[in-house]
Amino acid sequence: MKDMGEADVILGIKIKRENNVIVITQSHYIEKILKKFNREDCSPVGTPMDLVENLKPNTGKLVDQLEYSRAIGCLMYAMTSTRPDIAYAVGRLSRFTSNPSRQHWKAITRVFKYLRGTMNYGLSYMGYPSVLEGYSDASWINHVEDSSSTSGWVFLLGGGAISWASKKQTCITGSTMESEFVALAAAGKEAEWLRNLIHEIPIWPKPIAPISIRCDSAPTMARAYSQIYNGKSRHLGVRHSMVRELIRNGVISIEFVRTQHNLADHLTKGLARDLVNKVSNHFSEVLRRDPHEIEEELLRGLLSSLGHVNEIALGTLCDCLEARSCLEAKGFQFRKGSDRRGIWPNGYRSFSINSEVMNL
Repeated sequence: MKDMGEADVILGIKIKRENNVIVITQSHYIEKILKKFNREDCSPVGTPMDLVENLKPNTGKLVDQLEYSRAIGCLMYAMTSTRPDIAYAVGRLSRFTSNPSRQHWKAITRVFKYLRGTMNYGLSYMGYPSVLEGYSDASWINHVEDSSSTSGWVFLLGGGAISWASKKQTCITGSTMESEFVALAAAGKEAEWLRNLIHEIPIWPKPIAPISIRCDSAPTMARAYSQIYNGKSRHLGVRHSMVRELIRNGVISIEFVRTQHNLADHLTKGLARDLVNKVSNHFSEVLRRDPHEIEEELLRGLLSSLGHVNEIALGTLCDCLEARSCLEAKGFQFRKGSDRRGIWPNGYRSFSINSEVMNL
């Protein structure tokens, strides 16, 4: 065994380090699969799925089933490694692997076109915020053929996504609230696993604060914090008990977020171009951007979010303020102000970037 230095490529994932920012991408892998399926010269599109297209099971003759399976397998590796923006599209198309039609081939070609236009997209990690946070969402009965819903969740750490999923729900739900609660329970299980993982990291600060899961359904939050479940559906009663236990044990906390700010929204349905770009830019960056620009943008978002204390956990707030010395070293200047709400340590309520003052 010998030390070969810092890794540049691991299992098809390229690693780039610049100014304390780590970016992982699969641009070379995407280029390879585009050539493999003769899509290297296709015209780029802005979204991985067509909102008008309604995918249905094939009732006729299957079309090139083996090649379709290979395409799904190649796309799945990119999806699970660095491209959460195609998770819903690939998950939806994978359900027709056993009997694909020309309609399904047209949809999978659109995914290839989207990847060609976003080949350089990757996940960037810069260390801030150093708090694990998650987003949960669901789309109720978006599969008319079997009346099933879709769950989606994503967890972020250090400015980038570290875990995400877009899955078809295994039970039939009777309302939007029920489908959102099923998704929340799945996100809670993932949060518990991630919390146990970081607990094994010796340098991670202890004790670990509850992981904040953002949800855009107020009725789902009310049901989660309710002591009693008075419904008649056993599958929801079990999930309610599990979520209540996670909250009671300090594993998770649930907070409200508006739909337009829910990063799990694109994991449950197809979105328009502007919404896809907005969501992707939160945890996916283009490599051609200057790392200094990425770093400053993330710090802006981190500090500006402190003004909405009703949307972040108190543990997140404390961790942010502990990083004040690091931010000051990067040119951020903090100014003291009145502590009207009584929860701001040291009374810091504003900061400035290049002489631009922003109030907290």
